[in-house]
Amino acid sequence: MLRGLHGEGVGGRGAGGGVCGVGGGWLGVVEGYGGRVGVEGELGTKVDGLAKVGSVQEEYIGDAAAAVTALRALLELDPTNLDAVDFLSSLHQAGEQWEELVEVLTRKLDLVDDAEERVEVLHMLGLTLQLQIEDHGRAIDYLAQVLSVDEDHGGAVEALQLYLLEDGDERRRVAELLQPYYQRNENWPRLVQVQEILLEGEEEQGIRIDLLRQLMNLHDERLEQPSEAFDAGAELMRLDPVD
Repeated sequence: MLRGLHGEGVGGRGAGGGVCGVGGGWLGVVEGYGGRVGVEGELGTKVDGLAKVGSVQEEYIGDAAAAVTALRALLELDPTNLDAVDFLSSLHQAGEQWEELVEVLTRKLDLVDDAEERVEVLHMLGLTLQLQIEDHGRAIDYLAQVLSVDEDHGGAVEALQLYLLEDGDERRRVAELLQPYYQRNENWPRLVQVQEILLEGEEEQGIRIDLLRQLMNLHDERLEQPSEAFDAGAELMRLDPVD
């Protein structure tokens, strides 16, 4: 319910002051609050009326579609109303309306300045695009933005790691994004994994030599894997005999 809009939620009385009954009584409330919207007057009165219509439609009548309509009308009048944005996003999420949820979350991203809150919205956008819409390019864009603000965000790292198991175009990009995280957290097996992915698609000989040298040292010094270190060193010698 939109309790935060004007300090209170929907009460038990209709617009005319009578006590609401069960069932049809709430329809009267909707009509009463809806009347506030249609009458010329102050913007705050119209916004309040739409907020109450949305709350009653969703909570008491169970008409989520009508609640969405009221909330979208409210946002036409008051585009920066975060309570309405949050209520609308919860309705779209409950209704599994993923494209609409992304649109509302994108709107919210333009309204919030707090870094922690922005990270939360970016993460939710990334997960929705990844798991529900399967728009992986945009999902990675948002998850990369999460890491640009919170470089150790576990949820974003976990979501991005899924792409390391795939053969798609996103694999190399994600490897580049996660390489600094694994290096910083001394996750040597994962660092080897992403460097091997980067090596696979690299055509520039100088970069291949650098990656092979790093892999050889990781296997030798960090993971104590002499066989793998020897293989990386042999390939390094083949590319750069004087190394």
